[in-house]
Amino acid sequence: MTHERKPVRDIRRYRLLYEHSRDMLLFIRARDGRILDASPSAVAAYQYSRAELCSLTIHALRAPDTRADVEARLATAQAAGVLFETRHCRKDGTVFPVEVSAQSANFGRQEVILSIGRDITDRKRVERLLAKEREELRVILDAAPVMIFYKDRDNRIIRVNRARAEASGLAKEGMEGKTVGELFPDRAAEYWKNDREVISSGEPKRSIVEMIETPGGPRWVRTDKIPYRDEAGTVSGVIGFSVDITELKQMEAELRETALRDPLTGLFNRRGFIALAEQQIKTANRTGKPLLVIYADVDDMKLINDTRGHEEGDRALIDAARVLTQTFRESDLIARIGGDEFAVLSIGITDRNRETYARRLRETIASFNADQPRPYRLALSWGTAVYDPRTPQSLDKLLSRADRMMYRQKRGKAR
Repeated sequence: MTHERKPVRDIRRYRLLYEHSRDMLLFIRARDGRILDASPSAVAAYQYSRAELCSLTIHALRAPDTRADVEARLATAQAAGVLFETRHCRKDGTVFPVEVSAQSANFGRQEVILSIGRDITDRKRVERLLAKEREELRVILDAAPVMIFYKDRDNRIIRVNRARAEASGLAKEGMEGKTVGELFPDRAAEYWKNDREVISSGEPKRSIVEMIETPGGPRWVRTDKIPYRDEAGTVSGVIGFSVDITELKQMEAELRETALRDPLTGLFNRRGFIALAEQQIKTANRTGKPLLVIYADVDDMKLINDTRGHEEGDRALIDAARVLTQTFRESDLIARIGGDEFAVLSIGITDRNRETYARRLRETIASFNADQPRPYRLALSWGTAVYDPRTPQSLDKLLSRADRMMYRQKRGKAR
């Protein structure tokens, strides 16, 4: 009996420690799991008296479905100490989660395991709430049609939602943890430019129109990028929200094209011709290559409208457009710039080519009249003007010169 009570007396030397500990301290005899002493916090947690606890083994405090591993846990504690989570039972049978740190020690000639338990009910509840919130956030992010991503200061993708991963044709797991340079080497510098501005300024950058690579080819997106700040308020990365605007861009392009096209002939209209011709003049000034402007109209257009009707007049305009398209190159600008007036801008053409184009145009008109029976013969009058980059002049002056030459030709036909 004296031998059995000696470890208990030795244990109680540490009473000051365990009397005031908020953790549940149990001293357990290693050879059979018998509880030798318990701290007041253990008594309160398990709802047994100290005497009742000291009449039990540690097995009695374990939740039924955890008892199978008691021996293994005790063996590990005896060998090197152990930290683990488990579930214990109170006297009334309720089960609660516990984090246990157990370590073997010698008291007298007996080996005793010091078990320090902590009720982690609140922690587990918080963990469950956090896990639930993370899952809800994941579901929301993955359900969002907007592409969302978070990158750190090293241009490394930390998180992406399903929409962004699917747009790239990659798995989320295949994107997260990779740098943009690894995933999109051709566009990494372009993407990173805006990110760097957000990180350095600490200010959002909105409505960035950029292109992303997708399995179906490039897509246009509009992106808002905002700084991501850590708990200290330091900018640690960028959060991006992207919306696919490819269809909108295509509609805008179609609307621009429509605004520059003549609906009857399909050629450029006056607005389109002037806009594109001005660009070509700037290019000619830079490269030194000349341009040829042709100004043409349909002969006897008023007579066709008056005698054959405006429907036949429209057909004559369409025929004239077809003749011009067949005569000039695909790279040349061809436009209907007025009622029956047309203009052509041919690149890299000089005075020496005027007769060549005139002959080709006459041949095309003759071939058209031979192949397309009409109640009239299609006829055009035209004039030309060469733009020389060495002596620049405005597009209006070029068109006026060609227009005057065209009227001289028309008056010559009338004689």
